[in-house]
Amino acid sequence: MKSFFRIVLILFVGGTCSRLARSAPSARALVAGSIESQYEDNGLYHRGFCCDLTDDRGERYELKGRVVRFIPFRHRPTGHITHIGQGMTEFTCRSRVAYGLSEYMDLVR
Repeated sequence: MKSFFRIVLILFVGGTCSRLARSAPSARALVAGSIESQYEDNGLYHRGFCCDLTDDRGERYELKGRVVRFIPFRHRPTGHITHIGQGMTEFTCRSRVAYGLSEYMDLVR
């Protein structure tokens, strides 16, 4: 199935990138970003992605996500079919690793 509308949600706490400094944590607003996604052969299930993010001081971050486990959902509101894929994801940014959910949503028709 070909998607004609794809939504990729990457949620960050308050749209910021937090860094731990020696004295106290600091947060910087994210002002720009792009994403490149990798999919399974069926084109619906994401298996990973790479985000290029820029904060308000011009510092760039590469955030990579690798889907460890995947759950496909299908939502059928009146007249539409939507595929929703949730992945338990390993996130890597610089040398730090964290785990959480990534979600892709495709409005198929």
